[in-house]
Order: sequence, then C-alpha cells, then structure tokens
Amino acid sequence: MVFGASSTMAYVSFAWMPTMLVDIGDVTPATAGFLLSLFALIGLPCSLLVPILVVRFQATRPLFFVAVGGGLVGLAGFLFAPTVALPLWVSIFGLTAIMFPLSLVLLSIRARTPESAVALSGFVQSIGYAIAATFPLLVGLLHETTAGWRIPLLVIAGVLIVAIPAGIVAGRRRTVEDEWEHRHGRW
Repeated sequence: MVFGASSTMAYVSFAWMPTMLVDIGDVTPATAGFLLSLFALIGLPCSLLVPILVVRFQATRPLFFVAVGGGLVGLAGFLFAPTVALPLWVSIFGLTAIMFPLSLVLLSIRARTPESAVALSGFVQSIGYAIAATFPLLVGLLHETTAGWRIPLLVIAGVLIVAIPAGIVAGRRRTVEDEWEHRHGRW
C-alpha cells in the first residue's frame, strides 16, 4: 500500500497538478508548469537521502510519517489557501516523494534472500502500479463530475490516510520470512 500511495501521488500530480494549480491557484500555465517542476525536484534529495536514513538509522516510520504529513499539509494548503504561498504548498506536498525510495529500500531490507526480495518486489510493484494507474482517471472523472477540485483533493488525502496502517506495518523490523515463520512455522 505504501508503494501504491507513492505511485498514486506521482501519477496524479504529473497528470493533474498544472491544471489544478491554474484553476485553484490563479496562476498562468507557465507558472503551473514551473511548480510541477518544483514538485518533481523535491524528489531528488529524497531519493538520495532516504536510503541512507533507513539503512543507518532505521528511520522507516519517521520518514513515512513525514511523507504522509507533508502530503496532507500540502493538500490542506491547496484546499484552504491556494493563492497564498502556492510554491510552499507544492514543496510540502512534494515530500510525498519520500515514499518511493522508502518503498524500494523496504523491498530489499524486508527480505532475507535475493529470491524473497524478487518475489516481494514483483508482488508489491504489480499491485502498487495497478492501483496507482486508476487514480489519474478517477481524479479526472471526479473533477469533471463535481466541476471543482475539492472532492478530488479529498480523495487524494484519503489515499494517504488509508496508507497509514500499511506504513506502520512496513516499519516493523521483521522480514517477510519472519512473518511467515511466525504464522506457519519453519519450512
């Protein structure tokens, strides 16, 4: 679910953020494109720092909650004060990019063997990308149906909230093999 939420934030943002910012933020299309670039740029330091923070400091849960919190604060800014400090809301919402490298690191450290990591990766990425692929269409349909951005933004916030239990579980310091053995015994 963490991987799916991460991909959903990226897919929806790249598909709809410029249009949304023009509509709610009262900016030009060029400015909206620049702000989308700012959103994407936030992901670069996240991709470089997250693996180090997870491996060295076991910062899985704190990083996850920074990503979710940043996403929710950014969405609140879009909803309640979109014309005030729009670059700030985009930057804070951009912290959702933490979830992507976090998900990838978790795939490797939550498996004991390369074979388990491959199986886990195949499962997580298949499900995560399948879930995420539906959301740009859903957001577009909601925007068209409601003639606004409030409901689509609340749905995006809902995705982040629904991912919280998965982030808590993913933050455990156990491998998938540990979980299997706990439930079913050793092979």
